Amino acid sequence: MSENRYREVLTNIWAKSPRAGAKQGESLLGHTSVVVARLSNLYTLFPRLAERIGEPRLWHRAFWACVLHDLGKSAAGFQAQLRPEGKSWGQRHEVLSLAFLEWAFPEDSWNDRAWVAAGIASHHRDFRIIITSYPDPDDPEDDPVASLVKEISNPIIEALAAWMRVDPLFWAQRSGMQGIEVTPSPPEHPVEDFHHHAVARIHRALKSYRQLVRRLDEQPASSPENLSALALRGLVLLADHTASAHVTPTPSPLKEVQETVERLDLGSLENLYTHQREAANCTGHALLVAPTGSGKTEAALLWTARQQEDDGSKGRIFYLLPYQASLNAMHARLSRYFPEAVALQHSRALQALYRSLLEKGYTPEKAEDVARRERSLARLHYHPIRVLTPYQLLRGAFKLRGYEALYTDAAEGLFIFDEVHAYEPKRLGMILGMVEYLQRYLGGKFLVMSATFPQVLRDALGEVLGNTVVLSAGDALYKSFARHTLHLVEGRINDSTILERIAQHARSGESVLVVCNTVRTAAEVYDALRERLGNTNTLVEMLHGRFNARDRFRKEQRLLNRMGTRQRDRTVSPTVLIATQVVEVSLDIDFDTLFSEPAPLEALVQRFGRVNRGRRYATRDVHVLTAPFDGQGIYAENYVTGALRILEAHAGQVIEESQVGSWLDTIYVGAIGEAWSAEVKQSREEFTAACLAQLRAFQSSQELTELFDKMFDGTEVLPHSLQDEYKS
Repeated sequence: MSENRYREVLTNIWAKSPRAGAKQGESLLGHTSVVVARLSNLYTLFPRLAERIGEPRLWHRAFWACVLHDLGKSAAGFQAQLRPEGKSWGQRHEVLSLAFLEWAFPEDSWNDRAWVAAGIASHHRDFRIIITSYPDPDDPEDDPVASLVKEISNPIIEALAAWMRVDPLFWAQRSGMQGIEVTPSPPEHPVEDFHHHAVARIHRALKSYRQLVRRLDEQPASSPENLSALALRGLVLLADHTASAHVTPTPSPLKEVQETVERLDLGSLENLYTHQREAANCTGHALLVAPTGSGKTEAALLWTARQQEDDGSKGRIFYLLPYQASLNAMHARLSRYFPEAVALQHSRALQALYRSLLEKGYTPEKAEDVARRERSLARLHYHPIRVLTPYQLLRGAFKLRGYEALYTDAAEGLFIFDEVHAYEPKRLGMILGMVEYLQRYLGGKFLVMSATFPQVLRDALGEVLGNTVVLSAGDALYKSFARHTLHLVEGRINDSTILERIAQHARSGESVLVVCNTVRTAAEVYDALRERLGNTNTLVEMLHGRFNARDRFRKEQRLLNRMGTRQRDRTVSPTVLIATQVVEVSLDIDFDTLFSEPAPLEALVQRFGRVNRGRRYATRDVHVLTAPFDGQGIYAENYVTGALRILEAHAGQVIEESQVGSWLDTIYVGAIGEAWSAEVKQSREEFTAACLAQLRAFQSSQELTELFDKMFDGTEVLPHSLQDEYKS
């Protein structure tokens, strides 16, 4: 069949139904061509992936899986399904696609067929579903594959044979991918050959898929073959999904250090803080210790630029934070520097994006369209920069659907962990297990940063990362960031004498941050202070994690507009904010003084960082109550009493943040530190054994999915009066 003739025959074979307003669906050849092009884009992003996992034939196998993956869509039943009023076909097109595998691989000296069969058969459904739906038949009369192959007409069989002789070679040459071999050998009489051999070929392909999966199960999850299987399915999923969405994965916008300095509007490299310059010159894993508000984010971005400039790394950039409010703020901040390059990934990202767009003046309809598209693009791993929680990466270890694409996309990634101290030991252990996996097997590089880094945390990170460079702010910077005078105050935050003292600060014109450890106490203090300040012009506001998303967003925006470090107008009437821990790393706000319930030292330092943040004064007072010291069911008592013991020795003094590290080491010395380290290590080892050591391709886990939901996904509750608004 001539080239013009086979193209004419295949023109009306669709891969996708018509898009809204169109009459013609996307052609099979057109879609397949785009999938191969998207694979080429991925090759540009991850050029060392095959070398990293130890499988030089990875891209060759992925190429052919993409070329052949949808040929089964030429079945009459599938084509009818795509037309108006079409009914569900009820068969698997990817299984029918296997009928053409041996035409592409007449010889198989490298055992490529089994791998390509796996890539084709798994691009929509897991191994168990495909194998269960198409088992080896006891009776040929009952073979579902026999009826499957009858769905392709003779002219289409002949056209596909002619197509295979031409297009794959052209696509391979155009792709720029190295190591792609194109030696297909469709038979001289393809129709006769197909009718005689297609059923047997599909069963051989499914058998080779079964045998491959069994062989992988017998090996460690970290074996080159298991890593290759993860990468193969991940590449096919990424290529197919981005092609279907008509988007192209884009490279990082951070290319060189000097260009990044200019983009971040930092002036010149020579004028930066010491820790920022060190980050800009550091290659490999690093720990960054610097005061709150001293430009750690900019330092981290300079570090990523250095990795990409020095070793040609083109991996994705992952900025990880513990709290949704801080994620939303960081997404907005990075989006100003890198428009359309930053994804927001957490369980309420859609709502956060929608609200943000409304604030920018979008109509509700337009805001919804843009927010939904942004969420869809994030799920496609489209953006080069991701702002997310560690739990989004842990989803892969629990084998939630699409986990192979998630971890393939993370290969040679650059990971920035901010506020790592915020995770309790068991969850930190799981996160560290994931960090170890990503750096050991996928070549990830990590910058971990915090204002406080006790030695026990450094040791725990060292166990999973190995050699790390410690980047620290200079002594002069620490001295210039000595912004707080510490006061210990006897009593409880809701004592009448303490409440009156807080009110007096507000009456004198100061804005006061009050941090409570529980919502119950915060609500009690809020009511009491509103009563005391009701006849003044003071704004009394409350913020905690139990507000619905709309109200919390409005509160945060109001606080940022009124108390933001860069926005604050000192002539505006005072603000008293009663908050819980959500304020610790979520908002760039600047108060005049603080009253806080006792808490672990790391948490207190973060609370201190919301006072005199803009350094308009030499120092401002921060007050820590001495009771209750039992942790209130939120914190372990020994961490709270340890913090109070340290602070007592420094009461009345100006706090130099360079001292905080040694204070923490004093708290974590001995039994407390040993217990903390043991809990983190046990959690890491259990997580590695239960999840990471079982991380094999083609088999998502319903049991682990349910466990993940139980561990990490909460249930949102709204008042019934908001039901209609929520639905709207």
